[in-house]
Amino acid sequence: MTILDPDAPEPLYHQLRLELLRRIESFEFGPGDRIPTEMEICDAYGVSRTTARQALQLLADDDILIRARRRGTIVNPRWRKARRQDEVRLVLSDRFREDEIRSLIPPDREATVTVVAYNEIRDYLLRAIAEGNAPDVAMIDHVWVAEFTAAHMIHSLHDLDPTWADSMLRDVIHPAVARGYLYRGDLYAVPEEVNLAGLWYDLGALDLVGAPIPNSWRDLVSVATSLRERRPEHFPIAMPAGEAARETTTYCLTVLLASNGSGIIDGDVVLDSSNGVNTLRFLRSLAESALVPRTSVDAGWLAAPRSLGSGEATISFGGSYETEHIARRSDMSVSDLAERFVFRPFPAGPEGREATVLGGMGFAVFRQSSDPYSALDLIKTITQPAELDTRSIRHGTISPTGTAGSIGGSEHVSAEDLSLLLQNAWTRPIVPGYPSVTKQLQRLVQEVVLGRQRPAAAVERTAEFIGAVTDLPVVHD
Repeated sequence: MTILDPDAPEPLYHQLRLELLRRIESFEFGPGDRIPTEMEICDAYGVSRTTARQALQLLADDDILIRARRRGTIVNPRWRKARRQDEVRLVLSDRFREDEIRSLIPPDREATVTVVAYNEIRDYLLRAIAEGNAPDVAMIDHVWVAEFTAAHMIHSLHDLDPTWADSMLRDVIHPAVARGYLYRGDLYAVPEEVNLAGLWYDLGALDLVGAPIPNSWRDLVSVATSLRERRPEHFPIAMPAGEAARETTTYCLTVLLASNGSGIIDGDVVLDSSNGVNTLRFLRSLAESALVPRTSVDAGWLAAPRSLGSGEATISFGGSYETEHIARRSDMSVSDLAERFVFRPFPAGPEGREATVLGGMGFAVFRQSSDPYSALDLIKTITQPAELDTRSIRHGTISPTGTAGSIGGSEHVSAEDLSLLLQNAWTRPIVPGYPSVTKQLQRLVQEVVLGRQRPAAAVERTAEFIGAVTDLPVVHD
């Protein structure tokens, strides 16, 4: 379920209308099905009854819903969204880029654009595929490429246009970025943006305790402890720590492991190492020392950056892509964000060094597309190198070209520095069984933060599960 954003420029009733329409179009509510009542909608989305009533009435005005006494509100059995044969359907995971991408679609091209929240988009796409109603083009996380490819859900872009795909790999996409979108040598998606996992800092709050940006775990604990003593009513560190934040929890766990020289899969399953266990012990100590709230396990993926932006937290686990969310919550522009906030690699653990983890979303062509070549033409249009660079600068993210962009809200970095940072970045496991792997990793973080399991036992159990899912040997160190 998509979470409505009361801070968004669109009215809540409009957001709710789009969310209900998405659920109808994806056949969660089929023709003739009763949809939730106004009160059920209020409870599910946390909106007023007036907002629920307005959204339902707009759908009724469009003949999508039929509202009848005693029967409740049902999906009009005769309504079916018309689709032109030459229409291309595009699904995005980022509403911040929606208008810019729409503006690049040629006027003579019929295209519909749907925005689905990142935490919902994978389920949305899988449901659409199962119903034979997949979009032509959609943004997918690079860690889904192996899964979607192995299940024959998306096209190899090399199969559709090998010359163009080769040129993108040779001349446009940074090699370190490209490896996340390759499967058995073929390109399966074109990255829209690149992000790195690390820590965000509120520079003003650090100044209050006279602390520099930490470069080790010990420094991080020292700074956080000083902040806690100065503001005992606030937890100094915000982080996603459970299944509620989904993939963001795994993303942050991966960078924490990397900072102590530990990984998850490296040919074999290598999670159950002394470095890995000590990393989870460090995480548990943050919760036990009240530097991280245990309620983090129930927080969504945007809770941490919003806590940072609102001033409730001083340090936030997260990704460089959170620039705009922090800017909005702090009532700042992206261009001014560096005056107060900065994003940095995760500080070094006892057995590691400063670390980042590479991530990002890319455009893929789905096999259910009636015209995959036309779909690829749309990708070519919206991923022109100059456009990728321009969007990355505007949104405070890193361009997949590696020649422009920024890291979080910081100053733009040189191509050489950025290239080095990308080359040294770790990655999450890229395996067909990743969905099961990531869920288990999220549970690992949740159990350790809540103190339900000892880190050593939890890590060993998680490693064995990952080995069973991926059919990879498990190394116990």
